[in-house]
Amino acid sequence: MVPQKTKWFRAKTKWHDHGMADPRGVTDPDPGRVTRARERKRLSRAKVADAIEDRLGRYLVTERTLAKIENGRPVEPARYRPVLIELELAPEPSLERPGKKQSPGAWVRELREAHGIPPTMFCGEARYPGSERRLSRSTLSAIEESRRIPTLPMVDAIATGFERCHVEVDAARLEGAWILYGGGQVIAAWGPEMREQRERLRANDPEMVAGAKGFLSAFAAQLDQIKAEVNEPD
Repeated sequence: MVPQKTKWFRAKTKWHDHGMADPRGVTDPDPGRVTRARERKRLSRAKVADAIEDRLGRYLVTERTLAKIENGRPVEPARYRPVLIELELAPEPSLERPGKKQSPGAWVRELREAHGIPPTMFCGEARYPGSERRLSRSTLSAIEESRRIPTLPMVDAIATGFERCHVEVDAARLEGAWILYGGGQVIAAWGPEMREQRERLRANDPEMVAGAKGFLSAFAAQLDQIKAEVNEPD
């Protein structure tokens, strides 16, 4: 006898079909702040949901999603993060590079979630070059959790996933993130020629150039002060 599929069973199946990395979802540590932020903007839950749909171009967050977050119940990360961004409770991640002390894999996850893309949807679009083969959920998870250095074809597949989900992050930018911020493991995995590439990227990276300029300016100011003290008459 086939067991009857109850409403709870169907809901649970649908929940997993959305592609949650963790079946428990994400629970806000202070649900009240979400309500306060929404009310500060004088927005109803429906208005927040509509604004997210307009910004991301996909129907993802509903009034029910907002109600669950505000009542301290778990929701999918790809539904939760867009709400925080819309209510200015979290910054929108840069399309250029990872944040400070952020691994490339964590950056990929943050970008994906910020644009409301569950893992299942993303992997459905993340195809390897010249192939119908797609990036698997387990591989994506390992990359995002920094348990695995992606191969270059995997980076291409991730770039294709973003492109097909209408997020402007190309393969060159992703490769650059791993070369610059992925550490020595990337050089070992991708080959020694990447060491030269890393130095070239560092020389052209605005953030690193700005940091170097800041250091040199401070050093020059210190040097001027020392010179002034030395030349000061007794």
